[in-house]
Amino acid sequence: MLKQTSTGDTLVSSQKSAISAAKSYQKSSAEGSSDLDELPVLAGMDIPDPVFFCSIEPPSLAHQKALDHALDCLVREDPSLSITFDSDTGQTILGGMGELHLEVIKDRILKVCNSVLVAW
Repeated sequence: MLKQTSTGDTLVSSQKSAISAAKSYQKSSAEGSSDLDELPVLAGMDIPDPVFFCSIEPPSLAHQKALDHALDCLVREDPSLSITFDSDTGQTILGGMGELHLEVIKDRILKVCNSVLVAW
């Protein structure tokens, strides 16, 4: 059930809790809408733009699927990580908050991909 969640999602213990929060939100809102389908939305996170970039590629095309899966998982967990694909060079570019941040991401990729070597 939590496989679809990502960093920044709001979790409640039950649907009853969500409805109760929506009612409280509606009472305090200036509009006074009576529609319970409009649940309260918490303030989002302010994620700074990446300042350090590197390219990444699997050792072979056979490992591309495992690398893509690892990157999808890491982006869901770490909103400060950005992944772009440069169509001119065919490279996957990782963006992060610094060299140490991307080193940690590299180690996590190696663990998720079961020690598949990744070229940096």
